[in-house]
Amino acid sequence: MAQATTTKKVRVFELAKTLGMETKAVLDYCRDLGYDVKNQLSSLETDQVDALKARIAKGGRPAPAAPPAPRPAPLPKVEKKIHTLPAPAPKKAEAVEELPPAEAESAPEVTAPPVEEPTTEPAPARPQVVDLPAPSRR
Repeated sequence: MAQATTTKKVRVFELAKTLGMETKAVLDYCRDLGYDVKNQLSSLETDQVDALKARIAKGGRPAPAAPPAPRPAPLPKVEKKIHTLPAPAPKKAEAVEELPPAEAESAPEVTAPPVEEPTTEPAPARPQVVDLPAPSRR
């Protein structure tokens, strides 16, 4: 089995904590040395940590972070004309009779049909059978 050399990586925030510095200052030193660090959770190799400690011991303020790339010039505004379609020709209106309002109409009177008096019929011998639909299962 081949032996792999393991290098211990150190997080930027851990290094700042051991050095008693702010994480932001350590990040500035890292960027000054050209290390690709994005935030305090970025890792540094042991040789990078040694070089960083030497740079901090040397003193001086770290170079300010590189200014962001200049923004490209904004595009000129273009006026957009909205083209509308011509209105469709109105269709011939069909003759629709206007009904008088419902309030003006009188409701026809409902009269009950005349009630016939029951006649006496003999009672049926068997009760009438009524078919009911089967209950549906859900």
